[in-house]
Amino acid sequence: MTVMASPITVLANMARKQASDPTASNSQPDISQNEVKTITIEVDKVRLDRFLASQFPEQSRSSLQRWIKDQLISSTPPQKLKASTKLSHGIQIHIAIPPEPPPAPVLCPQDIDIPLLYQDEHILIVNKPPGLIVHPGPGTPDGTLVNALLALGGPLSSAGGEERPGIVHRLDKDTSGVMVVARNDKAHRMISAQFKERKTSKMYRAIVRGDTPDRGTIDKPLGRHLKDRKKQAVRYDGGRHSVSHFEVKERLGHIATFVDIRIETGRTHQIRVHMSSIGHGVLADQTYGRSRHTAAEATISRQALHAAILSFDHPATNERVTFEAPLPDDMTNALIALRALNKSKK
Repeated sequence: MTVMASPITVLANMARKQASDPTASNSQPDISQNEVKTITIEVDKVRLDRFLASQFPEQSRSSLQRWIKDQLISSTPPQKLKASTKLSHGIQIHIAIPPEPPPAPVLCPQDIDIPLLYQDEHILIVNKPPGLIVHPGPGTPDGTLVNALLALGGPLSSAGGEERPGIVHRLDKDTSGVMVVARNDKAHRMISAQFKERKTSKMYRAIVRGDTPDRGTIDKPLGRHLKDRKKQAVRYDGGRHSVSHFEVKERLGHIATFVDIRIETGRTHQIRVHMSSIGHGVLADQTYGRSRHTAAEATISRQALHAAILSFDHPATNERVTFEAPLPDDMTNALIALRALNKSKK
């Protein structure tokens, strides 16, 4: 006799597995609060993705694919499910329907000083100050670069979503520097494709801890940290290919080095994780460096990382264009203080 597990049992087992396995919680959403719907298959050999589309016509194809990928779908009797799985007549499908996302915040123009490096009818080039988040999100409904862009007036692309008008790429909150903003969807798509296909050129400047080699290449895969979802880490078990090249710009004794860093890939926190992985973390980076109460760390109050140069093909002319953002005052002052500190140690 075959005992059929109830949908509640099946999904409860999945939730318990997530709770007991720290690696599972990093790759799967919490389904404990999801509404569970059970449907008995009444036809034979229907594909799972097509069946879901017929049952949930209000959902986009990508949303349903995400449900499958996130293991929100289970079956009785149990079987491994993927989009192309052909479902047999009589089996039961259990869907842990995720709750509706909260409504997007209302975007309002705000008078936030944003240095403009260039603008035309297709693009804006801005020098993002440190401490400014790029777009609204959970816990940050306003006070972002997007709010500042709205205050400037003029069109912004919508291809990135309602909460991200004009935003083609991002910088971390405490990273300063050059960013391109799209005025229209055509420009957005063309520049976004260049980022995806690695046809842009990005060069950063950073003050890092210690005395680095003259130059080097860091080729280490990156992925989400196994224990802290907000962090990235070097991951040889499924991490994404990531390459950074650095070269010394100025040595500051044994306490710090001013370097240029060119990245081939654009992974989240790439430079910060890569430099930390070779023992030369970005100065004052509290996330990827041990907290050190030293005179060097005290020269700046945020990670000493600046997006200095960005090159890409202009979406209207196809001409290669290059924009450079000058080093911000806090990094300039940190360099002055570090030079003096280094001199005093000689």
